[in-house]
Amino acid sequence: MKPDYLFILDEFLKIFKELEQRAYNPIQLQNEFYKRNQEFQKVWTNELTTEVIVKLKSDGYVRNYTDSYNETPLFKGDVKYYILTFEGLMFIENGGYEQREFKETQKITNQIAYNARMERYSSRLANWTEYLTYGTIGAAILIVAWGILTFFLERNHFH
Repeated sequence: MKPDYLFILDEFLKIFKELEQRAYNPIQLQNEFYKRNQEFQKVWTNELTTEVIVKLKSDGYVRNYTDSYNETPLFKGDVKYYILTFEGLMFIENGGYEQREFKETQKITNQIAYNARMERYSSRLANWTEYLTYGTIGAAILIVAWGILTFFLERNHFH
């Protein structure tokens, strides 16, 4: 089973948003993810959990949980704890990674459709320009021919 990475990223953000606890270490996040998505237990690794957290952190949606006065970890030891940022909360409230991907795909699809319409309109405009050009030339020839015919008819008056 190939994991859907956008779904996984959104699930981790939802864990931060929905649970009562404020800060989480990677093992707690992984265990909660397993509870919600048991089908991933066979393919999931600690490295994937770390990669998900690094991605969420680099995108600015989670940050290390630290004491705001001296920027030192509140929990001692090698285990880091993470907290959802306000930007992360707003991001998941607006649909998260999957919704962003959907909107980007929709935007590209709309742009392709728009470009196709503009190409059709451009082709139609070129055709109409060509028709008008031929019509104008035809009208000019008729006007000149009429002028010549009128000139000779007025001069000769059928005499």
